[in-house]
Amino acid sequence: DALELNVHCPSVVLEKGPGFVDMLSEAIALVRSAVRIPLIPKMTPQLENPAFVAVALENAGADALVMFGRFTGLEIDVDQEEPVGRRGYAWHGGPWSINYSLRWVNATSPLLSIPIAGCGGVATADDVVKYILTGATVVQSCTAIITQGYHIVKSLNQGLRDWMDRKGYDRLEDFRGHIARMELV
Repeated sequence: DALELNVHCPSVVLEKGPGFVDMLSEAIALVRSAVRIPLIPKMTPQLENPAFVAVALENAGADALVMFGRFTGLEIDVDQEEPVGRRGYAWHGGPWSINYSLRWVNATSPLLSIPIAGCGGVATADDVVKYILTGATVVQSCTAIITQGYHIVKSLNQGLRDWMDRKGYDRLEDFRGHIARMELV
């Protein structure tokens, strides 16, 4: 059992305003004092410095983090010539969103002692591999399941296993965080 605390959809005014990190930290500390099960905040992707916020949430008592919640985006059905879902910008993920998440999981994972769940943009087994290479402990694939069905989970797992076999890896720990340990400029 665990409690995922969605702190990923606050007002844009709050996200950019003074005291936002303090407000999140206080919320995490308050919930932490009330529950004994693991507490996992799901962070917003609209932060100026997600690594700074991640460290603050760990210090406030988070047991793990999800990077990130859904992104603001626009998906268009070209055959229907209209937006997918609601009429306008929507909070959703998809393959287009993976690069931002990978960047911040990669930059943040070496700073934390708690696990990170990589979230956003997973469509193939290669995407799962990318998240693990950047330091994610687990990878969420909700959008892939919604768009492709539950059978995608088997495909993602088999693709990960095939990649590991080709590379000679026996365990995820053999390559987890490899990119995060590189010096990037």
